[in-house]
Parts: sequence; structure tokens; C-alpha cells
Amino acid sequence: YTCPLAYCCGCDVKFKICRSMDAMILMSSGVHTGSSHVKDSSVCLKVSHKASLKRLTKCAPNESARQLVRNSSNLSPDRRVNLSPKSVHRAQRIIGLERRRIAQVNSQGVKLDQTFGSMIRLRESLDLQAFIDRHNDPDDDFHLDLHQVVCIGNQWSGRVTFMELTTPHFIFNIGSAIQSGWEMQLQADGSFNFCASNFGIILFCVNSLRSIFRYVAWSIVPNESSEAFEFAYNGFRVAFFSLFAPGKLRVCDGKCALCDQFRDIQSAPEVIAVLANPEQRLPVVKAICDNITKFSKFVKRVLA
Repeated sequence: YTCPLAYCCGCDVKFKICRSMDAMILMSSGVHTGSSHVKDSSVCLKVSHKASLKRLTKCAPNESARQLVRNSSNLSPDRRVNLSPKSVHRAQRIIGLERRRIAQVNSQGVKLDQTFGSMIRLRESLDLQAFIDRHNDPDDDFHLDLHQVVCIGNQWSGRVTFMELTTPHFIFNIGSAIQSGWEMQLQADGSFNFCASNFGIILFCVNSLRSIFRYVAWSIVPNESSEAFEFAYNGFRVAFFSLFAPGKLRVCDGKCALCDQFRDIQSAPEVIAVLANPEQRLPVVKAICDNITKFSKFVKRVLA
């Protein structure tokens, strides 16, 4: 036996069992003490370090591996990860593997490889109408989760390459904004140049109590065009009416976060009045965005 850390710490603990015809001899060298492995020059990470890095990745999956490694030294003592320069690459690899594992769970097992084909497969696996059909099927045990990521629109032809994602909770923010009785305000913004495939994200929010804007949906687009804003708006507008129109979603009788919140919003007089609109228009009074001329064109063409 040779100590597994012999090459990492210079530990000289060894033992060997020798047998003869009439005897068995234990030959040993060195003794393990508390200071045997102090000078650990290994690039491998401890199990506790790996667990801390995985927890960090779950808490902030959008942070880069370099930022997570840098911030890992600022944790509490029992979770701190003090890395040597040789161990940084291994830590970044662990973070990358954990991020891919989280992405596969949230994307229904679809492997994303920065191609349009993988995005199409992701859209099919997250289709909102498919989730609603399963939820309404009495023979299916599936129940739509309040925070389930769903796809509410996509287009892969023409001038727009587009996919829009949201959750039922975010769609409910539209109903809450209408239910509040305030003038409904729509806010949009974009973020670009943060991935290899040159995709960007545009976000839509609606106003809420205490002057807070809450998310409605986020869309993957190549640029901030007026068509992209229009498709995104129509996506969550149709999703709102697909969920809240009478008879569209089966409401369970038990205690359920989704069904309880859905029932409260759908029964509000302000929401009932909007659902009765045959044109299925949202009562947007003001639209807010930074200095983007494409958004102004979208507002004049769609919301005017």
C-alpha cells in the first residue's frame, strides 16, 4: 500500500504484507499524523470544494465560471473554496458540467449545442399548448407547475429568428396588472453580445403594485427589430388569453398554487372585462423603453 497523496504531499507512508511458508510479516514505513498532508500541491479538488462549486452554480447559473471561482473565496468558512492557480481550470470544468446538467433539466432533456435545430427541439418540448392539453386531460396525472418554463412563440423564417419563453407565473403578472385597476404600462429592454452565436434577449415587463415592473416574457432574437418586438408582444398576449379565457384551463379542487392564483385573477371584474374583448387586446396605456427607434415603430404600428 502506498498513500494516495504520496505525489501530492510527499507523504512517505507505505506498508506491505509479506508471506512465507510459516509466517506473515507486515512491513511499514512512516506514520500518518495531522501534518502528513499539509503540503498538498495537488490540482485535484476536495469533495467539499466540488459541492460548494455546484451549489454556487445552482444559485447563479448565468455567472461565468471565472466569476464563480473568484467569488468562491468570499463564502463562509465552511463553504469557502481557496484554489491554487493550478486548480482553477478544474474548478471551471466542474462549473461548466454542472451548468450543462442544470440546463438539460430545465430544457426537458434537450441538448443545446448552439444550433437552430436544437432550439427547434427545445421549442417543441416546451410548447405551452402541449402542457395545457396534458393539464386538461383527466387521464393524465400531469399538473402544470406555476414556474414551468414554456415556449409561447417562435419563427425561423423571414426576417426574424425568434423564440419566446415565459412561465405561468410571469403570465399571471399580466392579470395582476389588470386586476390592480391601474393604467397598464408595458416596459421593454434588450441585452446582446453575451454568447458565441450572437443571439440576444429582449424582455417585456408590466407594472405592479409599489411601482415595480414584473417580468412577463423574454425572447431570443438576433437583433432589436420592430418585428421582434411585435412577435414577442403577440406571443404573451395570445398566451394570456389561452390561459385565462373561460374553459381554456381546467382548475383543480385541491390546494394548488397555480390554480388558486389562477382562480383569483380570472374572477376579478377588471380581468373579466378584458377577456370579453373580441379583439383580444391588452389594455396597454403606456409603453416604455430606452432610446430604441424600432420599439417606437412597434408601438405606433401595434399599440396605437
